[in-house]
Amino acid sequence: MTPALPGRTPWGQSYRIAFFMLYGTALIAASAWLLSCIYEVTPDSRAVVFQFGKPTRVANAGLLLTWPHPVDRVERVPAAERIMEREVRILRREQQLDLVNSWDRDGDAGAGAGYLLTGDEGVVQLDVRVFWRVSNPIRFALQRPHIDPLIDRLAERAAAVVC
Repeated sequence: MTPALPGRTPWGQSYRIAFFMLYGTALIAASAWLLSCIYEVTPDSRAVVFQFGKPTRVANAGLLLTWPHPVDRVERVPAAERIMEREVRILRREQQLDLVNSWDRDGDAGAGAGYLLTGDEGVVQLDVRVFWRVSNPIRFALQRPHIDPLIDRLAERAAAVVC
């Protein structure tokens, strides 16, 4: 009786199939990981590339090639030509009434919510929209979560100074 070759036995065939399945899965995962570093930057935006968490460069519109995820991270920001709009809702009466306690709404606090007193003793109610642009994309990418509250505070302060 001749000994069977290892690849010809049922166990050998199952090992061979498992090896090629694992090899194919590893190739697909590696190619997906390598292709994840190709980005398309649209014409109305820019991309800030962070390498190990530190901003290294700004890319304009077009195709962007970077290192894969643990090394580089890409964050898209609006281009300088794009005008952003923010509606400041903190000055509206509905928003001010939400900040007042329910038992104070019928009193003076509720009556004055959303109104500003002018220098000539007039009362105004403002609806403010702020239009702005991104001039420094790296600083914008680093401070993105703080931009909207900053615009609200600046608009509220400017409204109080004007009135």
